[in-house]
Amino acid sequence: MKHKQKIQDIKILRKINNNISERTLLCPFQRVLIAVSGGQDSICLMRMLYHLKTQWQWKLGIVHCDHRWNLTSQLQAKHVARLAASMQIDYYQSVAIQCVKQETIARNWRYQMIQTIAVDHDYTAVVTAHSASDRIETLLYHLIRGTGLQGIQSLSWKRQLSNMRYTPWKSWITTLRVCYKNVKYIKNDGMILYHHHIPKLQLIRPLLDTTRTEIRILLHSWRLPCWPDPTNQTVRMRRNRIRHRLIPYIRLHYNPSVDQALARWSEIVHAENVYLERLSSSILSKIEVNINMYKSKIPTSGISMELFASLPIVFQRRILRKFLYQYIQRDLSFHYIEHIRLYCIFSKSFSFSSKQSDMTNNIVSRHTWISLPGKVKLLILDKVIICILAK
Repeated sequence: MKHKQKIQDIKILRKINNNISERTLLCPFQRVLIAVSGGQDSICLMRMLYHLKTQWQWKLGIVHCDHRWNLTSQLQAKHVARLAASMQIDYYQSVAIQCVKQETIARNWRYQMIQTIAVDHDYTAVVTAHSASDRIETLLYHLIRGTGLQGIQSLSWKRQLSNMRYTPWKSWITTLRVCYKNVKYIKNDGMILYHHHIPKLQLIRPLLDTTRTEIRILLHSWRLPCWPDPTNQTVRMRRNRIRHRLIPYIRLHYNPSVDQALARWSEIVHAENVYLERLSSSILSKIEVNINMYKSKIPTSGISMELFASLPIVFQRRILRKFLYQYIQRDLSFHYIEHIRLYCIFSKSFSFSSKQSDMTNNIVSRHTWISLPGKVKLLILDKVIICILAK
């Protein structure tokens, strides 16, 4: 029995090693920061990477964020610290001054703290223990909310973490503090000043094809103690309701193998979405034109209306979203994108009373303005779509 279990352990380790190698998730001699909550998934990931450390010559670090969601959170943090010390791995910790109940706010804070630690200590990759089960829950969560392919496959194997920005001091961050070794923030004029320029920092998820059941078996085999988070059991949070109520109901009444089915579908969607995104970026670079606005010394870019209208709908939506993201730095909802797309396609059937010379070649075009979030206005002419930052 023990021999069979040992073979199974080796298979899982080999699978994780192959994922890292085949998908180029991590490189030899890389400085890798592991996000560890203390639960079974992150504890197992920590031990896996520790076993592979010698082979890959990594320099590992462990970071734990204490949200103070429950009375045992400090004990959980001490447990993670003891495990890091037993493996002689550098340990960092962030602690919230007050409990943050909202999932989104807590997640944003957690990722900002992890980024700060990674950059200050020269780590080039942050590894999280998101599993195939997490991927399924995220898929269902976004699907219920209403999303496209981009949202459905939001848990990808590898992505670049976005640059940090100035965060208003009077926002949710006022209830939080940074409490870890050699990492500081600067409070200045009502702002928290983070690093403005961030080196390339990758977020890696090597367990996306490993289920919680596999992880639980491996953890039991290694006799590793974990500290389950009680907040994962409460159904007050939406994601937990999906985990403890929706998915078990689907297993019982519709498909006992729904986990594997959704995991396969998520992987297929991810591959297809990556292809469509690359193709959309290529098309955008070809239909985007440089424009010098009338009485403006700042050149801007626009999209050729004729070429845009000739594209299939799937590319019209993606290209419009990519083009607008350059200016407002956020993904607009389907409502915004579809409203703008339809307006552009059928604009010739509308009549505009105002006329203005908007381009340097003095072409007089009928135009209209659409206000967007972030003090950005979209100028739609007969021949081009232009984004303009409002003064």
